[in-house]
Amino acid sequence: MVAPSPWQLRASGRDTGDMLSLLLKAEDEATGAPLTPHQICSEILTLAVAGTETTASVPAWVLYELARHPEIDERVRAELDEASAGGGAATSRTHL
Repeated sequence: MVAPSPWQLRASGRDTGDMLSLLLKAEDEATGAPLTPHQICSEILTLAVAGTETTASVPAWVLYELARHPEIDERVRAELDEASAGGGAATSRTHL
């Protein structure tokens, strides 16, 4: 079975409990009209890009700041060595 298009989903009124259902039920704040296909696509694109950009930016900034502050970098390395005592043993969340 082929999944219904977003517009068929909107017309059916069925809520699948996902972000698309929320966007299909959303209304434009200024007009009170349902979001247009363009607005829905724009919202989905924004969510996708924001999620990946944030995930990539945080480690990059952490590494940048550690490179700028060698004394902090050394403390972080020492803490990681202590947490993984045993010469590179796999660590779990509880170790850190």
